[in-house]
Amino acid sequence: MVLPVEGGDVPVLVIDHMSESPDQAPVAGYSVLVVEDNPDAAELAQIVLQDAGAQVRVASDYESALASLAQEWPHVL
Repeated sequence: MVLPVEGGDVPVLVIDHMSESPDQAPVAGYSVLVVEDNPDAAELAQIVLQDAGAQVRVASDYESALASLAQEWPHVL
C-alpha cells in the first residue's frame, strides 16, 4: 500500500505485504495516529498498519485527534 503526499508523487509510506515478518516492515515499531471519520476506513487502516507492525491509535474527529496528540506525539500522523 502506498500513501501519497497530497499534490505530489512521492510516497509517504509504503507497506510491503510480502515481508517475511512484521519486524521487517517499514512501519514496525512506529507509532501511528490515524485520523479518519469513516469508521470502516479507520478500521481498515488500523488493521493494515498493525499487521505491518505499527502501534496504531485511531481518532475519529478533530477534538479526539488533538487529545491523542496531547498524550503522545506519533511518528506518523
